[in-house]
Amino acid sequence: MAVRYRRWNDESKVRLDSQLETDPMRKRDFKMDQASKAFLARIDLVLKRTERPGARYDDAYEVAQECATAAIAISDALYGEKSNHSRHLVASFETIQKKTERQFDVPGRIKSVSIGALRAMRGDVAHGRVASLLRDLAAEMLMDFVALAERALAEGRKDVASVLAAAAFEDAVRRRATEHGMEVTKRDLSDVVNGLKAAGALGGAQAKVVSSYVSFRNRALHGDWIQIREPETAGLIAFLKQLATVGSGKRTKCPRRGKL
Repeated sequence: MAVRYRRWNDESKVRLDSQLETDPMRKRDFKMDQASKAFLARIDLVLKRTERPGARYDDAYEVAQECATAAIAISDALYGEKSNHSRHLVASFETIQKKTERQFDVPGRIKSVSIGALRAMRGDVAHGRVASLLRDLAAEMLMDFVALAERALAEGRKDVASVLAAAAFEDAVRRRATEHGMEVTKRDLSDVVNGLKAAGALGGAQAKVVSSYVSFRNRALHGDWIQIREPETAGLIAFLKQLATVGSGKRTKCPRRGKL
């Protein structure tokens, strides 16, 4: 009887999702982002499921299947489907399935591996794995906009480059504010920047640079392109590159804004 690890059993998924809505773990006050809380709630729920051994072999096998499937799904989300972590987990389950002499021992061994993997992943989430992933993704999306702006500038399309750079700048600032627990919906960008300063998230030279580019953003996105010069756009692109690099965990010196 093959275990379909890579796909949620529809009935099991509905049951787990309904339990998640009422599970007390969901209401714990973790000091982290909502995505991390969701991952912790899911992991805790699956671990809780492992505490309910089935009286019959079929029941125990169903529990083991659900836990293995959930462990792989969570691993794929945290590390990537082609990551060593996920591949090793899948290989472990396949080895148990093929090489366990007594079929009756399979559920217990699958559940044991699932519990170990889930606890390890829980530790990674609690120590900022999800937050790190979100920062990396945000940095990648930011760099896509920056690359387009840089290419447009190189092709002499200064106005297009300024709009792309301004949009990337605003998105980066609002993302930074969200990371610090600020409400950014319908708030003017200058208010968001001031909020970041007050929270200590912007300081020194970086605060001055960010503040100066708020005016650039307003001119670019309001179509006042005659008031924007090419060196100013190039300066913002350089600043955004540095910002994306820092967001992905690499350390560089903050570029100073040249005279315009």
